[in-house]
Amino acid sequence: MEDKPDAARAEGGGSEKARVLATDDRPDIFGLIERTLGETYECKFATCAEAALEMLERQPFDLALCGIQAPDNWGVSLTERIARAYPDTGVVVVAAVDDLRVVEHALRLGACGYVSKPVWSGQLLITVANALRQQQLKLAAREAAESLAGAIEMHNLDAPRHLAVVASTAALLGSEIGLEADRVALLRAAAPLHDIGTIAIPGGVLHKRDRLTESERQRVEAHTIVGHEILAGSESTLLKMAAKIALTHHERFDGSGYPHGLSETQIPIEGRIVAVADAFDALLSDKHYRTAFTVEETIELILQERGTRFDPQVVDALIENLAEAVALRGGAAQ
Repeated sequence: MEDKPDAARAEGGGSEKARVLATDDRPDIFGLIERTLGETYECKFATCAEAALEMLERQPFDLALCGIQAPDNWGVSLTERIARAYPDTGVVVVAAVDDLRVVEHALRLGACGYVSKPVWSGQLLITVANALRQQQLKLAAREAAESLAGAIEMHNLDAPRHLAVVASTAALLGSEIGLEADRVALLRAAAPLHDIGTIAIPGGVLHKRDRLTESERQRVEAHTIVGHEILAGSESTLLKMAAKIALTHHERFDGSGYPHGLSETQIPIEGRIVAVADAFDALLSDKHYRTAFTVEETIELILQERGTRFDPQVVDALIENLAEAVALRGGAAQ
């Protein structure tokens, strides 16, 4: 099981220090980092992206300090790689110059803090402490989301595998249409909660083989509103996104969906993405009322609703990355 940072370690307290990985191609800054952070945190150092990634593979880090000398420096790609592949590791960018464009770019990549050279010890200490607290809040929100997803799994026997596939497919599609790395990471974590409202639907209705009555249909459709009510009100960015997805993943691009008849860009992009990811896996899966469609049949059905039910941009991203989307299902669809 993956070694996740706990609250005590992330705050630098308890018996185990938080682990900080500092990377820079100008290692003269490493001495300052060690002097400033060494007593409170366990610090490791890397002078290139390859060495940093090898260290991240060997052991978990709570925070990475990524040196960036220029917008096309390897530190930029390393920041994005960590945000995508190591969501338990927060990132603070250490920039060679104080440039607003670098700050904005770093935040889009997923950084949770920023300092510029020359680095002052007090500034570094405060930034690292705040970044670790912010990362711990993200991890707590993700754990809460995982617990809520567990409630769906207990209520719906098809849920565990489906939720994982929807999460990975949504992340793929979000990345392909150009969402920032941190937003993709949030989407991956939030997508499994799209059907949290189904816990309010009786099992006899949820798994009914025959056609639903009008009252049963209304109850099923209400899961979007129930899911939003369960998740809304949180200060967590993750749960706020999950609430939007829960409410809007059954809206249709042409405005004929539910619960509010939103259309096109009135529907949050996360809701439009999950609508496609959800339908893609559902069509490829056996249901209690039908057998699975083939990949070819599934794509034909989705293309038939491109621009009516589904956002054309998201459908196109699925078609262009079909082999990878099928592979994410673990070879379940042949």
